[in-house]
Parts: sequence; structure tokens; C-alpha cells
Amino acid sequence: MPRVLNDNSGVSGFSPANVWIGWDTATRSRVTHWDGRHWHTLTAPGDVIANTGNVVPDGKGGYWFGDAAILTGSTWASEPAIEVTGGFGSVVRIPGTESFLQPASVQAVGSAIQKPTLYRFDL
Repeated sequence: MPRVLNDNSGVSGFSPANVWIGWDTATRSRVTHWDGRHWHTLTAPGDVIANTGNVVPDGKGGYWFGDAAILTGSTWASEPAIEVTGGFGSVVRIPGTESFLQPASVQAVGSAIQKPTLYRFDL
């Protein structure tokens, strides 16, 4: 396993064969991925702001690193930063669960287009 020398590292594990460890150097974001057999270290390009402490599958075989960077295969891409705008609606409990829904709207920074969004909170 690679040696991580940063106290701000993050770990995201999705299965015994899908574990991500991320850290930042002075100039780059780096991750190492365990595929069940080997560790693979990847470095985000300098123009990609990757939050390596917050790795989430995108549902299509890629991974989000925060809200502005995505890794698909070995290709990194930046996405426009988003901001929550337009206020929030009422929080509603999902019957029979310990989960709640809350409507809002989001838009990319610098864009005039707002998109409806539904947040889910699980206790």
C-alpha cells in the first residue's frame, strides 16, 4: 500500500475490492485505489479541483471527487461549481423511515439557469 504523508487524507470504501484513499500535496490532489488485487495511484491534473476526501460513485462507472471533479476511467474532468440558490422548501419525512426530503434549486456559478433539486437526509 502507498504511504500517505498527509493528516488530511480521506478514505472512501464501497466494497472490499473498491477502496479509495485521497490526499493533497502542495500542488495536486492524489488518490490511490484498491481494486481487490492492486493499489493504483492517480494524480488529478493541476486545473482540476478534486476533493479527495469525498469520493462518491457516479452510477455510471466513474467517481465524483467533491462537487466539481469527476474521474471516468483514467480521464479527469472539471464541472462548474454549484451553489444553492432560490431558498429551500419544507422538510418532509418519508413515511415509515428515518429519512427526510427537502426541495431546493441549484445553479452553476455564473449561470442564470436554476435546476430543481431534492435533498435527502438519512438519520
